[in-house]
Amino acid sequence: MATNSSPITKANPWPGATSSKSGVRSLAGRASLRGGLLFLLIFLIPAMTASGENTSVAEIDSLREAVQRLEARVEQLEAEIASKDEPNVASIETVGSSREAPKAPEIQESVSDPAADTSDASGSDVYGLGSQHPAPANPFWKSVRVGFSTTVQLDTIHDFNSVGLTPGSGFENWFVTANIPVRGSAAANRDNRTGLSIQQSHLDGWLQMPTPWGDFEVFTKFNLTGKITGIAPFQVYQLYGRWGWLEAGLDYTLFLNRATIPHTLDFEGPNAIPENRPIQARLKVPIHQLIGSPENLYLLIGIEDEPGDITLPDTQFNDLNRVPSVVGGLAYENARGTAIWLQGLYRHLEVSGNGMRESVDGWGLTLQIYLPTTGKDSFALGAVGGQALGAYIDDLQGQGLDAAPISVSNPSLRPVRAASFWAVYTHFWREALRSTATYGYTWADTEFIDPSFQPVEDQGIYKRAHYVSANLIWSPIPPLDIGVEYLFGNRQITRGSAASNNTSRSGLNNRLQFTLSWHLSGESRLNW
Repeated sequence: MATNSSPITKANPWPGATSSKSGVRSLAGRASLRGGLLFLLIFLIPAMTASGENTSVAEIDSLREAVQRLEARVEQLEAEIASKDEPNVASIETVGSSREAPKAPEIQESVSDPAADTSDASGSDVYGLGSQHPAPANPFWKSVRVGFSTTVQLDTIHDFNSVGLTPGSGFENWFVTANIPVRGSAAANRDNRTGLSIQQSHLDGWLQMPTPWGDFEVFTKFNLTGKITGIAPFQVYQLYGRWGWLEAGLDYTLFLNRATIPHTLDFEGPNAIPENRPIQARLKVPIHQLIGSPENLYLLIGIEDEPGDITLPDTQFNDLNRVPSVVGGLAYENARGTAIWLQGLYRHLEVSGNGMRESVDGWGLTLQIYLPTTGKDSFALGAVGGQALGAYIDDLQGQGLDAAPISVSNPSLRPVRAASFWAVYTHFWREALRSTATYGYTWADTEFIDPSFQPVEDQGIYKRAHYVSANLIWSPIPPLDIGVEYLFGNRQITRGSAASNNTSRSGLNNRLQFTLSWHLSGESRLNW
């Protein structure tokens, strides 16, 4: 916010008053007049009295009375002049004293020309908590920054083995280890297939507006293509707003530290990450602003509407997820980029049907760490453990593994215990050449689930899976990425479901993916 330096601030702030120079002249005139009267009283009259030759006593008394009347008139005139000159007289009399002279009020100038705004357009215009509200002449909504970025991506994918649990289904772009068929099943025979995809193309947009209580930001991400077969759906992938400590909308779960998501070419990423995107509201509170210390420590708390993902004994049962999940914990983040999150999660799930109601309590703990190492390299790892977390862990989503019936004859629900782990390392060979290697592992305690409850016929019930990826990405010019990535996955099913299906307990896939990706972005500052 700029202050006005125009001539209006240099003008006399007291209309109708004389200037300081005229006040000096007025004081000098009054001093001369009083001096003349004193001269008459002190020197002239005694001299006339002493001569006594031509002046009578009566004439001297008359002259003395005239001088007294003149002096009274001078005092009256001085009082009148002083009342008119009071502001300037005060300013003159206080020079060198401890009191300050009156000052003209500062005139605030609204910023109508972007060139007049001296703030850094590339930075964040944060007023900060507790700061004063901007002057009414320059309200915070008068300046808004908007931006966009888009990625157009072409992926060429070859599977040496197979992905997809249903025989005869189309080529799967997503490398989901939970969808690797076990050996001996019909779906495992669909090997050595190649596909093309533009499904990872997307459009992002954002808006940022400074306010006295922190920046107000809105971010959205759209999938531009969806599936390349048939009519491509237009999907809103993310849509959330952030204002100071508060964020709300559709975004990655608060149970995930987004810094630990690896930069892979693969659609899915490690199978172990809690990468669901529920409707949510969260707070990220700097603890040092509440109690003064320690620095870089944050309190995390939020609620999320993540529906239950439960195996049901028949279609007459319905999910009743009436209570949002609650997530809370602590985070350490510093200026170098280090981020350490320790969090807990609680959720309460219910189902009803056939005259009965069942409920399950779910909980989880996670530790997620991102560490910059040498140069631009970085290392990240994460671990998750708990029960009724099937809707949160990537590999378990959509398989009904929050909870399942104890048996066919006993529909009472038992929560499924689960755990996952992932590690990521990114290395820059040079400025334009980098690699990322990842590993993921997911396990679920599913041996108790009856084989008849398997979600896909002849494919068994998920037990555990391994995920490995490594890539090499070259950026010859900033907007362009050219990359190649190798992926390996192994899926295992429960002993009971393997015996029931007369198949092996595991299956694997090797994939090679080539990617061309073009990025465009821009931003603008709007002032009105």
